[in-house]
Amino acid sequence: MTSEERAQIFEQLSTVLISDFQKNFHTVLAEAFTATTFTPEQANNEIRNALLHCARVCASDTVEDARKNIEQTRWHINLAVRDCFQICILQMREDIMHTLEVWEYRYGTIKHADREHLRAINSKVAELLKKELDPLTRQDENLTSAFEEAYMEICDFYKHIAETFPPTVIRRNVWLKAKIKAWRFVDRLGRVVIGFVIVAILSSSFMPASVKEYYNQGVKYLFCRIASDISCK
Repeated sequence: MTSEERAQIFEQLSTVLISDFQKNFHTVLAEAFTATTFTPEQANNEIRNALLHCARVCASDTVEDARKNIEQTRWHINLAVRDCFQICILQMREDIMHTLEVWEYRYGTIKHADREHLRAINSKVAELLKKELDPLTRQDENLTSAFEEAYMEICDFYKHIAETFPPTVIRRNVWLKAKIKAWRFVDRLGRVVIGFVIVAILSSSFMPASVKEYYNQGVKYLFCRIASDISCK
């Protein structure tokens, strides 16, 4: 490979890294991380594979070999972008389904059009995931564009759902759940305490005199506190 050919190869590789990796992948990676708060492992694997092919480009002795590795670099970045779109779609769909479930079963019915739109999205996502798992259709580069299109559609629907069904009611519902759990905990704790008191009362007749004296003082203090009688000692 001549110095001019190598310069052209490095320029092509730079274009892939700037356009495909830095712009396309980094953008959707940030969205996937925001949606799930963790870095997609499969996307990371694809990027590692892409970097491996970058190294092979640098080590190539022929233009043909270098260009093949550049195409492989682009392909693995494309797969990484697809994986991030998939994560974003699944997470956003879960959020939408949760919102509609809350409104459907606790705050009234949802519109028929929204229900049908959600079914259409679920059908489209299921079809895309089926193609992604098929070794033949997975090789189609246009599949990434289909995932991006589905992501944009579900983003628009998510915006509509957020405007139609305000999240304040959901937050209020979450707060109510927390209070109910707290009340249940206090109720169970109270039952445990009462159970110990009952057991102690039933076993008081078998206590030694020294232990029974402390027991009587403890029970008296407990009931005085319950009655809020400051004169009780």
